[in-house]
Amino acid sequence: MKIKKVEIEAFRAYKTKLDGTFDFTNNGDGPANFVAIYAPNGFGKSSFYDGVEWAITNRLNRLVSYQNELKSTKKKGEGLNIVRNKYADDKTATTVVVTTNGQKVYERKLAKIRNNQNDMFLGDPENEFFRHTMLGQDEIEKFLREEKPQERYSKFIESFAGELETTRKELSALINDNKSELSALKKKCTLLEQELKRPIDLSIFENFNSVATELNSLGENIVLPDETISPQGVHQLDVSLVSRQHELNTSLNSNNKILETLTGRLHQIPEIKLHIGNEVKKKNRLAWLLKGIADADEYRGLFDSNEKCVEDQKQANIRLKHLVGLAESADYFLTNKDMSRDSRDLSRC
Repeated sequence: MKIKKVEIEAFRAYKTKLDGTFDFTNNGDGPANFVAIYAPNGFGKSSFYDGVEWAITNRLNRLVSYQNELKSTKKKGEGLNIVRNKYADDKTATTVVVTTNGQKVYERKLAKIRNNQNDMFLGDPENEFFRHTMLGQDEIEKFLREEKPQERYSKFIESFAGELETTRKELSALINDNKSELSALKKKCTLLEQELKRPIDLSIFENFNSVATELNSLGENIVLPDETISPQGVHQLDVSLVSRQHELNTSLNSNNKILETLTGRLHQIPEIKLHIGNEVKKKNRLAWLLKGIADADEYRGLFDSNEKCVEDQKQANIRLKHLVGLAESADYFLTNKDMSRDSRDLSRC
């Protein structure tokens, strides 16, 4: 990042923007590669650096130690002005604008302060690393004395390179990944070359053909290769073996599922036996209950018939008693009837 222009107004030693404008461009709009600021003491060099630091970091740490001394100049009922130029017009705002060759423009404007505040620490700090490494003399010396140059470079680039540094890191990571891949491929090529230089081990064919013959006796149809087999023949043999292996694995998985199902049913046999035994018991119990229900219905019919007979017997007894009573009063009735007839005959005479 390079500074192209600095505009300071009503800040420290700079009363107006006319006195506080610094243009560091040349050849049109391009920033200068090197800038030197020279002036006698008291002409605003420190105020210039203070303005740049305040615009970029929202802090001005160089003047912290002077706060107590400056409090004696504070007017009653007003805030303490440390960064504002005391001769500036009240209507002129304290402003510092730093324009860089990047897209970002650092602009800081002093807000109105209360009577219990000072104007040096308003708001949160920003871009702390810029202040330490670029604007503070002690920090610059520490930064330059960094023991490991790579760490110094990393700190600087992380703060000022922006998207270019991000792209550089991504490219570096890709390059390192490619180097690792190339190294691994070279190792594989070396191993393959060593394998190709080794003489053919005929025992491999013997072992393979021995196993293949045994499988062929079980119904397979595997070609028996020898040292004259071509790469195409090896490929076809490999394809046929892989295809057959897939078929056998599929069949094995299917058989395993069937076996699992049968094993599960086999384990359920004791439970099924117990269930069947319970069913037999339940059927016997049900037959006994049905017989009991049938017997109960029969007993109920007999009981109803018995009750009816008892009731009929009661009614017969009642009628019998009436008949006995009639029989007992019949003689008296007949006797009285005869006597009344004799009396009527006497009255006629």
